[in-house]
Amino acid sequence: MQLGLVTNPRHQLRDEIRWLTDNGFGMIDLTLEAPHAAPESVKWSELQPLLADSGLTVVCRAAAYLPLESPAPLVRQAALDEVRRAIDVAATVGA
Repeated sequence: MQLGLVTNPRHQLRDEIRWLTDNGFGMIDLTLEAPHAAPESVKWSELQPLLADSGLTVVCRAAAYLPLESPAPLVRQAALDEVRRAIDVAATVGA
């Protein structure tokens, strides 16, 4: 069994990774949301070595508030684009 936490997108990811590692957690659930963890706001390739060195199992989640079911095609497409960016982040960090 691994004990992990969902990150708070209002906190700096490096601080949360260090805290989880220092406190014996085995898993991090990255919430990919603004302000500090949106797919476009982090240099994920630079964060990946820190995650790898931490030994944490990594899980990623797109923002829960994305309007994937919107009847407006442009809104729905924007939400799908954000999910695709989250998938790219997950691949980059080894989730």
